[in-house]
Amino acid sequence: KKADERRKSASTTKMMCAWTVLQLAETNPGILDERVTFSSLAGTTNGTGAGIKPGESVPVRDCLYGLLLPSGNDAGNALAEHFHSRLAPPDEAMLKRGINDPNLATRVNFIAEMNRHALAIGMKHTFYRSSFGDGGTDQDRTTTAHDLVRLAQATMQSVAFRKIVATQHH
Repeated sequence: KKADERRKSASTTKMMCAWTVLQLAETNPGILDERVTFSSLAGTTNGTGAGIKPGESVPVRDCLYGLLLPSGNDAGNALAEHFHSRLAPPDEAMLKRGINDPNLATRVNFIAEMNRHALAIGMKHTFYRSSFGDGGTDQDRTTTAHDLVRLAQATMQSVAFRKIVATQHH
């Protein structure tokens, strides 16, 4: 019902965050062993967290567990900051849609990459403004049920993603 009605994505955004990292790892598996150092921004992110303090570092692999198992907003910001400089900046259309906020400066390229991945798998009604949740205003609608099915199908093709989400404790 109402599969294409725009809705808030909330923490389902973390699926795309993880999948974006895992797509990078497909071409360079060594990134899963890189250490992510939590900045003060990441370590003090509001909402649910993985419990990593500013200045602490964990391997990317463990950060993915922290992102998906306890629904770590902090891990979403840390991953976005970690990979930001390696990715292309948002195009003009993305900037006009709401990721031109100066507060996103250390993460915007990663969020843009999430949006590029969304388009690549046919998520026509989805636009990410954050690496871990809705972003934008209370009135902004991030995704649709139909697009979330596309995302679920794509993420579950990844052996690494399936292993993480099947884990009960890490």
